[in-house]
This record gives sequence, structure tokens and C-alpha cells, in this order.
Amino acid sequence: MRVVALALFCSVHLAAFAQEPARFRSAAEMVSVDVLVTEDRQPVLGLTAGDFELIDNGVAQTINQIYVEQLRSTS
Repeated sequence: MRVVALALFCSVHLAAFAQEPARFRSAAEMVSVDVLVTEDRQPVLGLTAGDFELIDNGVAQTINQIYVEQLRSTS
């Protein structure tokens, strides 16, 4: 009788464990945001991090660094 009870307990316990959803956590320390600023279809040069405001879900985010790339004309 003990063997049957133990086998039944193990099978019920394993079935409950198998139905538990998989969980994981993730985080991001830095996010890259591509921005093109133009005026009259010409790129605006000389911008710094202080010229931008980044809001995520209503919370202002700190802009740590900007990378400036020179645009090449395709015409």
C-alpha cells in the first residue's frame, strides 16, 4: 500500500511541476536610439546630448553619450 501511495504522490507532484510556466528575467543597461534631425531637408549639425530629451513610459531617461555620423549624399 505504501508503494502505491508514494507512486501516486510522485505522479501528482510531477504533473503539477510540468504545468508551471517557464519564467525568466532580463534587463537592458543601454538602448540605442537612431535619430535624424533635419531642417529644410538638410541635416542639423553640432547637436549634443543636451539638445535631446528621451522619455520612456513618462519617465525622463539620461542620455549618456551620442555618436555623430556624417551623412553622405546619394545624388
